[in-house]
Amino acid sequence: MNQLLTLLVYSLLVSGTTQAALIKVNSELGQPLSAVMVTQSLIDPGTPDTSDDGYQKPNFAVFVAPDITVFTDAKGVAELPDRAGVKYRLRKMKYIDQEIIPSKEG
Repeated sequence: MNQLLTLLVYSLLVSGTTQAALIKVNSELGQPLSAVMVTQSLIDPGTPDTSDDGYQKPNFAVFVAPDITVFTDAKGVAELPDRAGVKYRLRKMKYIDQEIIPSKEG
């Protein structure tokens, strides 16, 4: 049952100025899929400074671009921070993994 996962990304104003990306995952048949692992990561996380023999220099601020992973609920919905320049990887057993880069329009 290696069906493809489909993804819809919605930006939603949650409370005041906090924004979240709501991800809805459905099967090809349009049924919501629960327990889908959704990983959000930056498309271009940058290159770490490794000029000190392969390590970052001490006493300097370091930019960290963490990957964020959540699972969809029973309705096939996951909520992640709304960050610019991200991609999503969807993974569920018995399904083909998908990597999605949302359009700039949303």
